[in-house]
Amino acid sequence: MRHATDADHVIAVATIASAATPYPEKAALIGAAVWGLGHTLTILVVGGGIILFGPGHSGLGSWLSMEFSVGLMLIILDSSRI
Repeated sequence: MRHATDADHVIAVATIASAATPYPEKAALIGAAVWGLGHTLTILVVGGGIILFGPGHSGLGSWLSMEFSVGLMLIILDSSRI
């Protein structure tokens, strides 16, 4: 639960949901769907990579590249609201 409520998650989902509709109820549904889809795809991709290549291939380099990708996504989302 702590991971799901990290600031980057909350900001990204709130930005996507609020840009999609001005209605809070619809924004909540969109946010939940985007959050759920994003985490499901991440689990499939990372889990699939671990199954295919073994757990030894997930190191610091891949972790840093994922964190960098999240940072870029937040910058893009924020700049699209201007």
